[in-house]
Amino acid sequence: MNMIEELKETVVANRTLFGFLYDGKDANIDPDYEGYDTFLLYFAGKEKVVNSFDEVLSTPFWDGHTFTEIADTIMITAQ
Repeated sequence: MNMIEELKETVVANRTLFGFLYDGKDANIDPDYEGYDTFLLYFAGKEKVVNSFDEVLSTPFWDGHTFTEIADTIMITAQ
């Protein structure tokens, strides 16, 4: 299973928090933050709410990068 599939399994299918480190900084993706199909992106003290899993993958939130761009460089800390 690749990292995108693992993220989808965790936040979409299981509806649980996906925690990770990127560039040595704490990060996570929290599903159902403001209701079904909303996600809270957290990175190094900053937060952003997005409204779909596609936005989770395509929002340049992680130091200006999308999750798709950083997926192979993260270290999972919680799921």
